[in-house]
Amino acid sequence: MSNYGEFKLASNVRINLPEDKFMNGPWVHLATVMRGLREYVILLKNDGSSKIYLEEITPTGHFKQIEDEALWKDLLAYSTSKGLTSEVSGSEIIIAR
Repeated sequence: MSNYGEFKLASNVRINLPEDKFMNGPWVHLATVMRGLREYVILLKNDGSSKIYLEEITPTGHFKQIEDEALWKDLLAYSTSKGLTSEVSGSEIIIAR
């Protein structure tokens, strides 16, 4: 267990996010994960690239890159353990099948 508590899956409902609120879209929400008071989202960049992003979401609804590499790896390990993502190599992530 980390210093920040355990991750909890808050939602794994796929939702197309509105482009006017979530810039540089279109985005598809794959999952929301909570750890303490922080909220993280697993997103698919729906632009034909099929890239997956793990981002923190601020209380104002903005995506924020996770700077802490250990936290990012913990989130990836959690999302993979829940069958949400699968790591290809390095920081390349795909949707788990």
